Amino acid sequence: MGKFYTWPNPAFPFRLYFNDPKCRIFIIHNLTHNYDWLRAAKDSIRSTDFFYVTLAWHFSDHLAKTGSIMFKELGLDINQFHIMYNDLDEEIAGAQYGFRGEIINHNTWLDENIYKIRPEIEKIYDAIYIARRSEMKRHFLAADIENLALVAGGANHQNKICNIPTSKNDAALSLDAEGISNILNASRVGLCLSETEGACWSSSECLLSGVPVVSTHSQGGRSLWYNVNNSLIVEDSKAAVASGVQTIINKNFDAASIRSEHVKKQNFFRDRFKSHLSSTLSRFKVAIKVDEYFKDHFVDKMYTSLHLKEVLKTFGH
Repeated sequence: MGKFYTWPNPAFPFRLYFNDPKCRIFIIHNLTHNYDWLRAAKDSIRSTDFFYVTLAWHFSDHLAKTGSIMFKELGLDINQFHIMYNDLDEEIAGAQYGFRGEIINHNTWLDENIYKIRPEIEKIYDAIYIARRSEMKRHFLAADIENLALVAGGANHQNKICNIPTSKNDAALSLDAEGISNILNASRVGLCLSETEGACWSSSECLLSGVPVVSTHSQGGRSLWYNVNNSLIVEDSKAAVASGVQTIINKNFDAASIRSEHVKKQNFFRDRFKSHLSSTLSRFKVAIKVDEYFKDHFVDKMYTSLHLKEVLKTFGH
């Protein structure tokens, strides 16, 4: 591995979100992950290019520091990048190294029309854990839950494969969005058991489906969406996780309220993004109806995946 951890897959998140002769707006994931294409394109980045950066992993002091090192090495203008932090800890870490941004949590960009409450689906699992088979996901903490569903198929991003507990379903199946929505709605409680990652898509997929969450203490921003009416944070033990699941089942939280509170926060952060986007476009003398543009160009998770050659073509390579 080189000095920076870069995207392990041939295609990675990159989106030219707005394209105008006066300015271009990009949406990218993370900072140092993009070292390879930034190094190749750095001399072709226009002064009127602007980058919004979502954080798919906890932006620790270490990542902020290595990001700063990368910017200095490549001679990038830090003022052309706006970091969308997952929580206050990340914002503080970034500010210490000169990065500008604000809290616009990664899960803001989940499409709430994909993950819904489906009352016609019967609840048959006490808990569900949607997590690839990576050690950092700590599946073992769910081992004391008898009526457990697991979704552990799909890409593992070259991480070490771990053992998983026994589940009532076929955990190896790779489900599409509809399949995820269906099995979430068949579950009473969702699990989030990693210690450190990003804001965790599956956490918000649970909440948008009206499914409350049992989570361990974590870094990365998923807890920003939690409150006493939709979740329970427990200690890092199998017994605590199993007990937490039963506690939430007994509380019988209101599914509609869980979902509506999440959507309310999403809209708050989306408005924050639109406000900053409007200011950015105004600085470049571009006049558009930002609300309409946002609505017309919203996609689930707000990114597309491109190969390196396709990204470099954007910069004339």
